[in-house]
Amino acid sequence: MANALTVIYADRLLDGKGTPAVEKAGVLVENGKIVRVGPRAALQAPPDAAVIELGARTLLPGLIDAHVHFYTAGVDNVQLRAIEPVTRKTIRGVVGAAELLETGYTSVRDMGYAESIYIKQAIEEGEIPGPRMITPGRIIVQTGGSPDPYWLPLEFVRQFDYRCRIADGVDGIRQAAREQIRNGADFIKVMTSSGLADRLPIPGSYHYTLEELQAVAEEAHKVGLRLAAHAVSGPAILNAVKAGAQTIEHGHYADDAALDAMAENGVIFVPTLAVVRAFLNLSAKAEAAFANALQVVRKARERGVRIAAGSDFGGLPVTRLGKGNLQECELLVEAGLSPAEVIEATTRGGAEAMGRASEIGTLESGKLADLVATPSDPLANISGLREIDFVMKGGKVIRRAN
Repeated sequence: MANALTVIYADRLLDGKGTPAVEKAGVLVENGKIVRVGPRAALQAPPDAAVIELGARTLLPGLIDAHVHFYTAGVDNVQLRAIEPVTRKTIRGVVGAAELLETGYTSVRDMGYAESIYIKQAIEEGEIPGPRMITPGRIIVQTGGSPDPYWLPLEFVRQFDYRCRIADGVDGIRQAAREQIRNGADFIKVMTSSGLADRLPIPGSYHYTLEELQAVAEEAHKVGLRLAAHAVSGPAILNAVKAGAQTIEHGHYADDAALDAMAENGVIFVPTLAVVRAFLNLSAKAEAAFANALQVVRKARERGVRIAAGSDFGGLPVTRLGKGNLQECELLVEAGLSPAEVIEATTRGGAEAMGRASEIGTLESGKLADLVATPSDPLANISGLREIDFVMKGGKVIRRAN
């Protein structure tokens, strides 16, 4: 149980809003929520509050990875992982959930797995440790599109695939969206282009017609859910933005028109640089995509596109969940963001991508008490996030600083 009243003090505080660091600061927490944030001298903590002294540490909001998967396979080979038992993948996902929380990720956006809804429920009910999670359930995919495992019989995929809900046509895509909503999806995800692990080319290619995408967007929006679009190419991004997607995932080949459309419509960009680098030895497409993706992020930043940090880790052994997710932060710096901008992308940006900015992502009154601390200064070196040694989720201490 979380302490009813707790105050956490640290030498430095970053609130996740991009404002300057506050020196000698603290956070007052009551019943799992933040009551006050500010300089230590002005905090006026009640005498009966439990006190956590973090000393020479930087206190910041709990980290958020806006793009992960919990279907962790035991092999990198795409054919073998398609037929590995779902139960085995889920067990690895449960282990990964605990490792993410220990690393400092207090919230994540799962991006597609039939069993993630049950992992989420187990976390919410306190049966297993893990970050706050939202999930779309299965991903909506056109026949033969990414990531439809085309080497398997179509009827097998329709019945048993752990990621895909294959749907075609306006009526078919509406039905697919309604099924995910019925199953408890927190948002809808649709694949609007191929990806790095596919046999199909990427630059210029797209999946689904605009009419189909508008139909799935309507189904999501009319019940208050957001739409996330896997979109790697410029045309795929433009279609997704026109249809009403709130987030664009990957975007490695976004052109100027696509980036302008994202900026003009306030669409959040989740570049997933870490997975591209992890794929350098697995996919012939990755090398060209990685160099291009770094340039795309630079251009997106110049246009003021809102960026959320998402690693796309979790699906393969080479992208197991945990400290490796933090590579995304380091790569965003390599792509031209400042450490302060990356921290914002990994806190408030992630909360906005989740549609939960009113609850998490920043240290301010009324938000859930999700906090982490590191003995390093991440503004000086973003790799300091790898040293996080204090984690609080909802006012409950998950990991105590040494």
